[in-house]
Order: sequence, then C-alpha cells, then structure tokens
Amino acid sequence: MATLPLNAPELTDAKELVGCGRRLAEDRRSAPVRAGPRLGPFAPTAKTPYKEGAMNATPRSLLSLLLAASAFTLFACEGDGGDGGPTADTFITSDTAAPSDTKGPVDTATGDNRAPELERIGDRVAIVGEPLVIVVDAKDPDGDTLTYSVFGALPEGARFDKAAHRFEWTPATAGTTVFLTFVVSDGSEFDRETVRIEVSAQGQANAPEFVQVGDQQLIVGADYQLALQATDADGDRLRYGYDGQLPSGASLNKDSGLFRWRPAADAVGPPHRVAFTVSDGELSDTMTVRFVVTDGGSASDAPPVFTQTPAQNAVVGQALSFTVSATDPNGDALTYALGDGAPSGASLAGATFTWTPAAADAGLTYDVDFSVTDGTFNALMTVKISVTSGQTATCSPDVDEPNGVASEAKPIAVGTVERNICETADAYDVDVHALAVPASTKVVATLAFDGAAGDLDLALMDAAEAFLAVSDGVTSVEEVSWTADAEVTVYLVVTGFGLEPLAMDYTLTVAFDAPEVCVEDAYEDNDTPATAKPLPETEALQICAGDVDYWTLDVGCGQQLEIGMDVAEGSDIDMYLFEHADDEDPIASAATEADFEYLEVASTPTAGAYLLGVIGYPHSSMAGSYSLLTDLSGGCIDDTQAGSARGSALTLGGAAGELSGLAICCSADWFALDLAASDQVIAAAVVSGTAAVSLLALGPDGATQLDSAEPAASVSVGFTAGSAGRYYVVADGSVGSAYGLEWLVEGAAAECTAMSCAQYYVCGDDGSCVVDYCDDDHSCPNGHVCRDSYCVNPCDTDADCRAAYACKAFANGDYCGIVGDRLAGQGCWYHADCQGSMVCVDSACVQL
Repeated sequence: MATLPLNAPELTDAKELVGCGRRLAEDRRSAPVRAGPRLGPFAPTAKTPYKEGAMNATPRSLLSLLLAASAFTLFACEGDGGDGGPTADTFITSDTAAPSDTKGPVDTATGDNRAPELERIGDRVAIVGEPLVIVVDAKDPDGDTLTYSVFGALPEGARFDKAAHRFEWTPATAGTTVFLTFVVSDGSEFDRETVRIEVSAQGQANAPEFVQVGDQQLIVGADYQLALQATDADGDRLRYGYDGQLPSGASLNKDSGLFRWRPAADAVGPPHRVAFTVSDGELSDTMTVRFVVTDGGSASDAPPVFTQTPAQNAVVGQALSFTVSATDPNGDALTYALGDGAPSGASLAGATFTWTPAAADAGLTYDVDFSVTDGTFNALMTVKISVTSGQTATCSPDVDEPNGVASEAKPIAVGTVERNICETADAYDVDVHALAVPASTKVVATLAFDGAAGDLDLALMDAAEAFLAVSDGVTSVEEVSWTADAEVTVYLVVTGFGLEPLAMDYTLTVAFDAPEVCVEDAYEDNDTPATAKPLPETEALQICAGDVDYWTLDVGCGQQLEIGMDVAEGSDIDMYLFEHADDEDPIASAATEADFEYLEVASTPTAGAYLLGVIGYPHSSMAGSYSLLTDLSGGCIDDTQAGSARGSALTLGGAAGELSGLAICCSADWFALDLAASDQVIAAAVVSGTAAVSLLALGPDGATQLDSAEPAASVSVGFTAGSAGRYYVVADGSVGSAYGLEWLVEGAAAECTAMSCAQYYVCGDDGSCVVDYCDDDHSCPNGHVCRDSYCVNPCDTDADCRAAYACKAFANGDYCGIVGDRLAGQGCWYHADCQGSMVCVDSACVQL
C-alpha cells in the first residue's frame, strides 16, 4: 500500500534488535524489551561504525543503546565472530557474488552474519530548479533490519530522510559537482556507495547503463538466477528486456531484471548468448552475457573463477596494494585487467593493484571492477575501496563524563549547556542528560553542532526506555519536542556517527513552553489510504503532530498534473503522490523546507484515482496549516484501431499492409497475425515527432517472446512461425507516442544466406541457421571463420552484412561483426563491444 515515511519498525521483542545488541538482548529473555511508540521519519536508526578493523565495540545506535538492555546499560560487544557480531577485522565485508546473484563466477565464504548490499545508484545529473530524488534501497541476505545514512557535505537546501532513506535536493546553480556517500547498515556490517551529482542548467536525456557481468557457468538441473542491475543518470524508471529469444525454459522479470533458468540436459554444448537490454523509455543499453551449461563434471571449456577479494580500507597518502586471484577450471593461462570504477592514479601490474589516495579521496568509496580472461571467457569481480583521511581530531571529555548510561546521567535545566562528543579509536561516546519536567509542560530541546565534522542525533526517552521523540536528520541542528501531562524525569540522549572517531562540540538548549492544542480539520479521519477523502477546494487544512492526511483525485490518461501546497510559516509539511493506493513508492513528491511545495507529473501514466499523502516533518512533532492547489490539463486521446490486450488485439490481414494514425496512451497496442507454419513476418513501426516506440513479437500463448526492439524512432521485429496459429505484435512507448505500423508476411523460408539468420546465428552446412559460437575456424560451418568466439562471414562493405552488423576491419581481413556501443579507446572484450567497423585489440576498441 501507499506508505509515507512515518513508521519505525515495531520492536516487540529482542529478535528485532541488530548486531551484537541482538545477542545481548536474546540472552536477557527474563527482561523483555519494551518498544516505544511509532515515531515516524526520525525513528532511531543504527549508525555506521566509523572505524573499520580496529575496534571490538558494536556500531552505535539509539536502538541498540536504549533497547538492548532493560536497565539502559551501554555495552561493548567482543568480536567473537558468532551470532552475527563484528570481529576485529570484519567491520567492512566485501560484496560477494554468489551463484544466485553474480557478476561472474566467484568463490565466497560467508560467516554467520552477511553484509547488506546497496542497490546500485550510479552517478546522477541534477537540473537547476528541478527536484532530484534518490531513494536508497538495499537487500540483506539474512533479512536483518536495515538503516540508512549519508556522509559528505550536503548541498544547501538538500535533505536526507533516514527513515525513508530518501535524498531530495533542488539545485539553484549550475556547474557544481557534489560527492555523497550513502551507507546501509544491518547493525553489524554495512555497504556504501559514493555518488557523483553533476548540476546542469538544462536537461538532456542520458541513456541507462548496465552494471557489467561476466560469462556465467550453470549446471544442468540446478536453479540459477542473475539479478541484472543498471543505473540511469536521470533517475528514470527502467525496464529490462532482451533481443531475440531466451534459452528454452529461461525467464526474465522485466521490472526487476531478475533472470532465472534451470537448464535441461540438451542445453549442454556451445555457450548460450543472451543480449539483455535496459531502457528508460527513450534510450537503452545492451549487454551480451554468455551462459555455459555443464553436466556438473569437468567442463570442456568454462569461465575462470575469481576468489572474492574483501573490501579494502585506504588512507590518504598511504599506498594501498593487494593482489586479486582467479582459477581456471581448464588450467588455461589467465590475464587480469582493471575495469570501470578505478580511481585516478590506480594501476594493475599482473594481478597486483596499487593506489595511493589523495586528500580529495577522503570519505569516498570506489567500486572497482577487475576482469580476468582465459582468452575465450571472461569473469568480473568488484572490490569496494573506502578512503579515510587518517587524521584523528583531539579532544578532552566534558565535565559531565561519565554519563553514557541513564544511571550516570547528570541533571540539566532550562537554558543552554556546552558539551562534546569525544571518541577514541577504541570507544564511542554517548551523552545522557536527565531533565525534570513539570506537569502540563511542553519540552523543546535543540542540539546545534558543526555538521562538517560529523553528525549528531538527539533523542528524548522516559525511564521505561520508551522513545518520546527522536531527531536524526543530517543537518547541523536537531530538535525534539514533547508535552508532559504529569511531573516526570526524562532523558536527552546525544549520539554521533561518522567515518572516523568524533571530536565534536555541541550546544544543547532546553526550553519549557505551555502545551499547544492542535485542532484537527473537518476532514478527519483520513489517516490511511483506505480512509482517504476527495481533495477539497479549501484553505482550512491542518496537520497535527503524528497526523497524516490522505487525499484522492481523479486523473485522466496523459494529463499534466500540478499540485502546489502553501504551508504556514514555521511549519515543514511534505506531500507524496501515488499512482495507486497500494503502491509502495510515490511517482512524485515535494519534501523540502520551503513554505510552498510543488510537484508535477508531466504526463500521467494511467487514468484513475491518484492518492496524495500529506505529512509533517518530523512526523512525531510537526503541526501546521496548509492549503492545496491542483491543476490538470491536456490528456492523451487513444486511437480506435489497436487493441489494448491479447483478447482485443487488432487482426492484421493480408500478406502486407500498413496502419497510420496510431497512438499509445496508457496501455500498449496489441496486433494479431494468423499465420501458417514457416511463415516469415517482419513488422516495423515509425514514430511521428520526438517520441520512441518499442516492438515485441509474441508466440500464440501471448507470452513467449520471439523478437523485440527497444524504444527508438524507427524499430522492427521479425520471426518465423514455428507452427500454424495466431501470433502477436505489441507496440509500447511513452504516453502520447504517435506512430505508424507496417507488416509483411512471406511463405516458407527461402535458402539460407548470410543475410537471413537472426543475430547470434549463421547459416549451417545443412542450410539452417545455427548458433555462431566457435573455438576455432574448424568449429564454424559453411566457410565462416572464427573471430573472438564468433563465426563471421567475409565482407567488402556494410551492405554485405545484415542488420545490427557492420563490415569490421580485423587484422587478418574484413568480416561482418556485431555493432557494439563502445567508442575508440574504451574497454572491450570482443569486437561485438565496439562501434562501427572497430574491433577489440588489447582490451580496447580500435580502428585497424
């Protein structure tokens, strides 16, 4: 369902705790953990350890500090390596590539607790005046609760919501570049990625890019899966696909990019090439992966296997050196190479990597790709390298120390105190302050510090360990507020986190106010998607502390939707728009500190009742009035020709024909062809204007893909009917795409020629199309020769080559080869990676 960033995990027993806090809590079953109330965006979050490999203390978190022991005892956790606890040398673990989710064959060994893994974000481009939103997601193989944070100097006006793991920023000036490191932690281990954000004055479409994977080895009868990943500098929603057909029995989830296959015995033999595609609706990228299927015994030829290199920690000014290692099942000689992500100045000599970080690298994390080849197959491995400055600030404990637990808390009163968080390489510092609050009094506590030195958070809890309010933002000021009904003593807790030991002064200001009474508007109860009310035309709307407002509005297909929200001065209220009430992620949002929030959907992807959620920030304490302004304009008018599903597909009659005036609105266009066995079909779409359309050819079941073409201004698909029946062509694209469709149906295939086979196939000796994989010239049929494991035919010009091929200049002659997307000088494995007539020489695309 549509979920706003307002709910903390419900910690009802010790099993919900993280890291070694979980271990201690489970040992104290006689003292069950009491959970505080649901707190919203500022729910306590586990912190990332600042120093890797040098301490035996648990990662700090309000969660573990306040809940791990019922007597509120701060603890240290010895690195015994059991039950998921950290050890002295494993605060950072490597990204591992297992058979179920891998870049290439990698030997891995995991302990009891496995590190979470961030979903790749990639570098981004932000446009002046337009909101940039990055939602940081991760998966944890153990199912642990994950928490998120960010390091680096946040640009002015940016905000990172830790509970929603959502970064949002609307840049005001072009020409700037920002580096931010996003971190995910399971309380014991963590993963992180440094993202480069470049600010541009004008928007320009950027194509998505695959995260490269190597050749894969599979075993007959064993379940296999590969999670494709791609990044998009524009943050566009991505769809995965493939050219041609998948191996028999294989499937691909086009939303998630998850490829699954359990190969049968007849899959043993030449490698199966699959050309995966990823598209943002306009531009696309292609990546070819070779799958080698064996029967579980010794393979006649198989990819090399990397031994996973653990994540590395580098220090500014100090040389980092490590050696990567791989084995080859066939004993072939191996050659290593440095791939994408390597920092400036890094080098690889043989299998040994060397690099000395500069001062500008401090705080950054590099995902460095290494490749290894046996001359035929390739494997990839990513090693994460994190850089610290190596400089430790000095400080002296403040006058209240020790005050790391409630029993040692020193009393404070209304006013201001100056204290510090003073840490060493072996110990964290947490400050707990006791505050006596009169009855019917509102407490307002403000924590101020220098955010450039690290991040501090502020929490308010009672003697029963229940959280009353928490502020864990990433700005230099944190504030909590809470109203006491009766006289009570509460505790203000200050914690810090950073990539290195902290030495941070802070100012804590406490004030008492009279309780405020918030009067809810007349539209309550509308606190859930199920109780959402139609969006009213009124200025009298109100958010109270802990309140959420849900509104519905009816939207047509392809309309431009604009929503403005006028917020009362001094209040921080945000809004999130969902396409459907059960969606987890919004399609648009406005979550800044401005008094006027604005969101826009240029072309609504579906028609129906959209859901708007309004929430205060922080949720537990923010209150204020607001008004909403909406404007809907335009819309997509669908044509009356094509069907919108298999059952309503428009039948294309005759041996040839064309349709004009077609338009794609909020559903794909379906067309049907009634074919005889061996009929050959070509269907082509040509777009009017600047839009892009994709085509998909499907078998009689309406699901089996026969051919596909990613979005472009002119696309075509072709296939041969394996049996008589009804086949389908599906056109899709961005809302409002206008296009025309042409089709041609011919009888049984004529004699096989160099121009008649599909990609990755060549004419065999028997006149049929066969797989183009080869080991040498002798394994190629019908006079073809072997180049880079592809059987190729000679050529004089591009006209001698079929679609998607070019006449490439190899060192020993010109042959038709697949056209890739790599430019001159860029890295490659095969000629098929390189553009035009270029080929791959010494791992680089060159023109011979």
